Amino acid sequence: MFYSQTCENIQLIVFTLDGGLLDINRLRYNYYRSTCETYHKNASREEFSKMLGNMNTMYDHSLLENIIPAKEFNKAVEKDLFEYIKLKPSIKREGVDELIQYCKQKNMKIAVYTTHKTKRAIQYLQLTGLYEKIDFLIGGDSHLKPLPHCQMLEVTCQQMDIEPSHTMIVANFESMVEAANKLLANVIYMPDLSPATEKIKASVYKVTKNPLEIMNMFLFSKYDSVEMFSPILGMNANMDLDTLTQTRDKLLEKYKDDEQLIGLVNKTYDYFNEILLKQFLIEELEKNEKKHFSFDDEDSTLKGKQNIEMFEEENKGIKVEGSYDSSGKLQSQIENGMEADVFMSAATEQMNNLVKGKYISKGDVVELLENKVVLIAPKKGDAKVSSFKDITKADTIALGDPKSVPAGQYAQEIFTNLKNWNDVKKKASFGTNVTEVLNWVAKGSASCGVVYATDAASNKDVKVLAEAPADALKTPVIYPVAALKKSKNKDAADKFVKFLQSEKVLKVFRSYGFTINK
Repeated sequence: MFYSQTCENIQLIVFTLDGGLLDINRLRYNYYRSTCETYHKNASREEFSKMLGNMNTMYDHSLLENIIPAKEFNKAVEKDLFEYIKLKPSIKREGVDELIQYCKQKNMKIAVYTTHKTKRAIQYLQLTGLYEKIDFLIGGDSHLKPLPHCQMLEVTCQQMDIEPSHTMIVANFESMVEAANKLLANVIYMPDLSPATEKIKASVYKVTKNPLEIMNMFLFSKYDSVEMFSPILGMNANMDLDTLTQTRDKLLEKYKDDEQLIGLVNKTYDYFNEILLKQFLIEELEKNEKKHFSFDDEDSTLKGKQNIEMFEEENKGIKVEGSYDSSGKLQSQIENGMEADVFMSAATEQMNNLVKGKYISKGDVVELLENKVVLIAPKKGDAKVSSFKDITKADTIALGDPKSVPAGQYAQEIFTNLKNWNDVKKKASFGTNVTEVLNWVAKGSASCGVVYATDAASNKDVKVLAEAPADALKTPVIYPVAALKKSKNKDAADKFVKFLQSEKVLKVFRSYGFTINK
């Protein structure tokens, strides 16, 4: 389809999980080809690629259809792949980390489409360290119309509140290109198993080899790509700190007259420096034979895991698996078909939305906990601000995105009531969850930020400057919990919700700084 496409003013970028972010289709093809050879059949890459796009119908018309039932074969493949990836999670396509980092720096929203069930997709994203960086996910259990229908892309744009004209679809098979064209979105074709046909070339903005070329397209359109591409991406996590620092210094000198590139170099350096630091800490812990590792996670994660262990100890026949993210993202995932039994939110808005959508019964909602909203700054150094009222004195402000993060919504309410929201927005960087905001401040990437009191208490590298004024935050920070109507494990879900209200669990919540809402 011929229409005007561009890479300018892109606010949302959509990837596929298989073949887009992760190199899973290649593994899947090798598995299929090997099995076919066992039965003296020759499987071609081209024929296999035609089966991609719908997990439910995959292998229905394969070379094995009269030998192994399609669903049985698919189940065996996916089970073995998952076990393999758990052991070797380094299956990201070359340049994925760099491209994702660039998108976050430019405040682009990131959405992922997959034919996997939502739960399995989340597991893959968590194993590969990508989950926290994703803003929206649609799984194969979403009950949306399959590609090439454009409903999936349409819902994504609606949920992100971004027009298709400001959306870039990264497609790796023809049916996704067709769906993007129907929506009149911008589309890049990045071949996975299927090369670009003349039809595809005529229907997309550009054909790229890998995520690095996509980054190059966004970044250096005004520069010579050959000269500029390699040095920036020459910084990587395989370097030692000295080499990384030397590379950064050379780039800063080379591009000293370009503020945009200097900013990119510094942010890229910070990104890989953090990875190296984490690797160092893990190695030191392993040397000391420590068996338990604690890493920064979503606020509810740390509390939830302890309570889950207590629950499973008391209920031997019940296994609980937690999914942790911002309340807005979890709400969207439930609305789009994620199989869940219990929902606990950091605000009432997301719970109320699920009640309105008839996913949860109003009578089942328990307003369990209350938190406080606080202003924080890095522990070291003197803060230029002391309160929510004079926050605009800060150079940079870290906030949760009000569109999906409750802590960001509370912050917006506070600053709106203080009549300084418009000025705050000009200096703000918006995180995809409250943990991201906390880490920005802890590392000094932001001068100050707004988080929950419990988050602030969990990080020794930040200090609390002030608690939100009572007259500015009129909405109590309530954490509600409820079992979902369509839970397949309703008895266990109800039991878990009741367990969260027990005194021994409430004692755990109090220890983290929560107030029990009664």
